[in-house]
Amino acid sequence: MATLAAPIDGSMVTDDQVVDVLLASLPGALELTATSSILAPETGFGVLEPTLSGVAPDPERPGDFIVGSEAVDVAIEGPPGTRIWWSRGQSTHETRISADGAAQIRLLEPAEPDANEGNAFSPSVTLVTPAGHAYHASWRIRIYRQPPDLGMDEEVPLIDFAPSVTGRTLPGSTISVNGQPGEVGADGSFSVPVQVGFVPTEVRIVVTDLVGNRTERLITRVWPLDYRQLPWVPIAVLLTVAAAALLFLRQPESRPGRRLTPDDESTFEEIGG
Repeated sequence: MATLAAPIDGSMVTDDQVVDVLLASLPGALELTATSSILAPETGFGVLEPTLSGVAPDPERPGDFIVGSEAVDVAIEGPPGTRIWWSRGQSTHETRISADGAAQIRLLEPAEPDANEGNAFSPSVTLVTPAGHAYHASWRIRIYRQPPDLGMDEEVPLIDFAPSVTGRTLPGSTISVNGQPGEVGADGSFSVPVQVGFVPTEVRIVVTDLVGNRTERLITRVWPLDYRQLPWVPIAVLLTVAAAALLFLRQPESRPGRRLTPDDESTFEEIGG
């Protein structure tokens, strides 16, 4: 066993001196690896979990990912010179991490518009650092072209001085109303104010999910009174009855004119004057 002793001059023992003493006390050779040669994030046992771009968690298969029509890239950081092998389809490619300690890899090209819904891919990446540490990462990604659900609240207030568009959609999606962005809650609910007038105004709602699928809906709103909801048939009948009653009440009373009889002493000549 090696014993560390303080120098005679009373100075502190340095880390290098400690390492030298420990190495001298160990039989055989000891390889030291810089912490920069250990990649992160690592889940253990050489499994690496770098961040993918262009994908979203699969809502139907936990742990998998979905992609719309975007490309799928992965960014990897590590010691310069680290060798990287990755598979894309039936081919395997190789590269190295550059001097800046980063590499950008295209795992999947943008999906063609006519690509089959549900097509799955399983790209993988293997890395070996200059110190000999090996890491591996793999994913399962499928094409997902389903537009996000967009449910609108059917009940619209008859009188509304602060009109808004409310409803529910896929959590994590983005929404815009007439080009103005809104917020989607964690449960998928949204409420976005709109500017409309007395004349029915078109309102366009666009929802986009995490992989670029879109749903659009066009509605009309009126402010501040949505007169389209009024019961116009009963109102028309009531107005007609009221108008008829008013005309009847305002008509003057008719009296029969005086008729001439034989008893009248007047003659036609006298009447004519």
